[in-house]
Amino acid sequence: MNDITIGALAVGMMLVISIGMGTAMIVSSHLLGRQRANPAKLAPYESGMPLLDASHKRLSVKYFVVGLMFILFDVELVFLYPFAVIRCQAEGYVLASVAVFFLMLILTYLYLLKEGAFKWER
Repeated sequence: MNDITIGALAVGMMLVISIGMGTAMIVSSHLLGRQRANPAKLAPYESGMPLLDASHKRLSVKYFVVGLMFILFDVELVFLYPFAVIRCQAEGYVLASVAVFFLMLILTYLYLLKEGAFKWER
C-alpha cells in the first residue's frame, strides 16, 4: 500500500470511529438516563426569572441579514491569514487568487450597500 492509501484508510477509520462513538453516547444516554419530564422542566428558562412575555416572537429578517454579513466580512477574512504568513514568497498565482478574493468581497459589499442592507429600519 502506498502512503496515500494508508492516509485515506486512517481518515476513514477516524470518521467511522468518531461517528460510532457519538452515536453510542447519544443512544446510551437516552437508554440509561433518567426520564422524568415535568412541566417545570419543559418550560422556557430565562435567567431564573419568570418569563416577561411570549417566547415565540417574530424576528425581523434584518437580524439574520446582519448575521450573514458578519459571517461574510469577518469570518471570511480568516482566509487571508495564510497569505499574510507567506507574503514575501508569494508568486503570481497566489497574488492573483488574493486579488480575486478581494474583488469578490468588494463586489459583495457594494451590492449590499446598493440594496440597503446596512440601513436598520424600525
